[in-house]
Amino acid sequence: MRWAGVSVSGMVLVMIRSVLSLIFALCCLSGVAHAEPEPDGSDAWDEDITHDLEPVVVTGSRTAHRLSDAPVATEVITRDAIENSGAENAAELLEDHSGVQMTRSFRGAGIRLQGLDAKHVLILVNGERLGGRIEGVIDLRRIPVEEIQRIEIVKGPSSALYGSDAMGGVINVVTRESRKPLEGEVHASVGSFTTTDISGRVGLKSDGWNSHLSGGWHHRDAYDLNPANPDTSGSEVSQWNVAQRTQRRLNDKVSILARTSYLRRHMAGVDSNAAGAVFDRRNITEVLTASVGPRIRFKGRPADLRVSGYYTLFRDQFAYDQRGATALDRLEETQEHLAQVSVQYDRLLRSQHFLTIGSEYTYERLKSGRIEGGTGDRYRGALYVQDEWTIRDSPTLVALPGARLDVDSSFGVHGTPKVALRFDPTSDLALRASYGMGFRAPVFKELLLIFENPSVGYVVEGNPELRPETSHSVNLGTEWTASQRASFTLNLFWNEIDNLIFIEKLDEDEVGDSQRFTYLNVDSARTRGLEQQTRLRLPLGFRIDAGYSLTDAQNLTRDRRLAGRALHRGSFDLRYRHQDLGLGFTARGSVVGYRFFYEDTDGDGVDETERADPYATVGLRLSQELGEHGTAFLGVRNLLDAGHEEHLPIQPRTIYGGLTGHL
Repeated sequence: MRWAGVSVSGMVLVMIRSVLSLIFALCCLSGVAHAEPEPDGSDAWDEDITHDLEPVVVTGSRTAHRLSDAPVATEVITRDAIENSGAENAAELLEDHSGVQMTRSFRGAGIRLQGLDAKHVLILVNGERLGGRIEGVIDLRRIPVEEIQRIEIVKGPSSALYGSDAMGGVINVVTRESRKPLEGEVHASVGSFTTTDISGRVGLKSDGWNSHLSGGWHHRDAYDLNPANPDTSGSEVSQWNVAQRTQRRLNDKVSILARTSYLRRHMAGVDSNAAGAVFDRRNITEVLTASVGPRIRFKGRPADLRVSGYYTLFRDQFAYDQRGATALDRLEETQEHLAQVSVQYDRLLRSQHFLTIGSEYTYERLKSGRIEGGTGDRYRGALYVQDEWTIRDSPTLVALPGARLDVDSSFGVHGTPKVALRFDPTSDLALRASYGMGFRAPVFKELLLIFENPSVGYVVEGNPELRPETSHSVNLGTEWTASQRASFTLNLFWNEIDNLIFIEKLDEDEVGDSQRFTYLNVDSARTRGLEQQTRLRLPLGFRIDAGYSLTDAQNLTRDRRLAGRALHRGSFDLRYRHQDLGLGFTARGSVVGYRFFYEDTDGDGVDETERADPYATVGLRLSQELGEHGTAFLGVRNLLDAGHEEHLPIQPRTIYGGLTGHL
């Protein structure tokens, strides 16, 4: 079998030879390269190490750095912030973060960065791809907070390290590990719309072992923002999940890390069409993931080699049941398999160059009744290299050039370079600049799937001739730590995107045929703007993080603003804590300006423009410690009751309360 001039069998052989050659070369390199130990004596063996004052981050460069030393700007949501937020999943946690915009539909909650859509943002869990995109979106509501230690956010193109889908940035969810010999936690919360969140975890840590197990059950009733029609704006959701993480140190040089997780999510809602038909919608999603791999440190601690194998199964069952009839009933099942083997070698060379060389090999299979033949297969191989070059120590000047080469059985070869600079003229000021290229490969749906909607009379057909969407991006940023109590960041960005994939109408063969559409590389776009964030530690236990973003997002081909992007957005996170009383208070929220949406409502082939009004969201949470092992809390989400049936289908005002107990 052959795609885009690439022989699959030949590609597999090249992959195998590349892995063997890479491992051999790296092992040889470890014996001849000169390296010096890290001057501060810090241990970067575990990616999840955190210090009392700042975390160690890995996403921006795929290597461990203290947050303040990271060569690529990285934003972190810590475990402390997670616990104070009142959020129950990653979507709720990110929705009020500076420079982040959530997108919502009945199928999922995604995230936009720098004005680029959710399909252009790569979602990782512990550095591994999260499978199961629907309509281009990874549903962040699938990730419960009981599993999250921290979230790392890197904005701007990251395809030079991560390949496809990282045009707008990367969100990396780092899961929890045990930090004490024995630890445990039970959490229970109830609220409006029969919102129920029950979770627990237990952890064990000893010499050579670190194991963590967590699980939870989460439920919410459906809600309706427009009683004038039978449709539900938000589905009823029931989810249960379980995850484990175990690390075994064989000796001071070798460790093995294994992770597994399983999630089952059931959603139910009601839809209707223009002809008055009413449908009961059911959707069951199951996600199984497993990964295992060793990490090897070479003598003198100047280098390490990581090998990992990863597998995820995403199963989606979707049913449409027409009330009072069966003509428009639908029952669809989709299975997506993703398997990946990765190798990464990090080596300090002559104290000035920290070299990263890696390789990834991925196999994807989609099984669906909407694909001709029932299945579609895809193979990818990639090699990437990066040099963290410390040009000067004082003042600090670091260059970070890198590049990646992807070979894909669907579209052939694609290269993505990037270069970043960090300059610290003083100890409290950091200046950053970067240029990078990004790309997003067409997904199975765009290439192969056939979607028919007889109730409306149209068919959408996949297009196997699609090319990748591509981008060129520039980011300029500064971080100023004015004092221990005040810091300020400013980032300017510019993204040019070409070959955007949109649905276009095809000529109808005969009068009366269903309207036919397909996917085409037809549009170009530009996003540009700035993001500013201020962090203040105030007297009496108060602290505030406030952010503002200006995003000018234009579809250059159609000469209009990109749909759903607000020009102005502000966010805030105010926290108070009284140490002696154990009393805590958090207020989080955002203010979002006008947004534009486009839809052909009269059937004349021309989109009408609708301007959505500005809105604001506010969430409050009050907590009280109950001795050393318990916390009671009471809160409200969406205090101002913002929401719109079409343009902002968020859950109405919700009051909740509960207890958390821990060892």
